[in-house]
This record gives sequence, C-alpha cells and structure tokens, in this order.
Amino acid sequence: MLVTEEQLITELENNKIHVAYLTFPMTGAYFHAKKLIIINIKQAPSCQLSALAHEAIHAKHGHDGHQSDDIELRVEEEAAQILISPTEYALAEQLCGRHTAPIAEELGVSIKILEAYRRILTRLNHVSTY
Repeated sequence: MLVTEEQLITELENNKIHVAYLTFPMTGAYFHAKKLIIINIKQAPSCQLSALAHEAIHAKHGHDGHQSDDIELRVEEEAAQILISPTEYALAEQLCGRHTAPIAEELGVSIKILEAYRRILTRLNHVSTY
C-alpha cells in the first residue's frame, strides 16, 4: 500500500478537510462547501479506505456535487494510484492469479479501485513505443 488511511486523514486535516465515519446511504461523499468527507462506516475496511481515497481526490480537485462518469473514472484511477503499488500488485497477481476479488482482498482495496488500476495497466500496455 502506498498510502495508509492514517496518512490520508492527516493530509486531509492538514488541508482543513474533515473526515467523519457515519452510517450513510452512499459509500462516501465530499461536501466542498463544508470541507467534509463522509465515509459509510458500515462498509468493509477495504471499501472504507477506497472510498476515503476516492473522496480525497475529489477534495484535491475541488469537485462539488455529482460528477460526470468520465470524471468519476479518472478519480477512481487517481485513487488506485495512491493505494496500489506496482510491486504489490504484481505479487498479489502471482499469489491469486488474475482473480479480481482475491487480489482486491490481498491489496486491501475495493474491487472498483482494483478495476481502475487494471484500466491504467491496460492503457500503459497499449502505448506505442515508436
């Protein structure tokens, strides 16, 4: 893991953004005017961490309210890049094969974050080197 939950919270607090863990109808949300991230405490720890990273990226970019699907995909990919190291991913894939759920569990992230990381890898593997 490149960044821990504690490191994310510390960085957010340093930027005057507060984090609250509550029962919430969504996985997480960022409220720009309040400088507040809410994470649904009823989720698994890996989903809480993934949601925190996702909402931290929204906060970093100053997003407010619902974002387009394209922006949400980019936010997921940025979150994946701060949560998954290439070395840890490669080791998890060796251990679990290409099976999504076990790799996500091994890395301590949500399946959505793992899928975002794989999108990045796919793009990198299709980059031409002319």
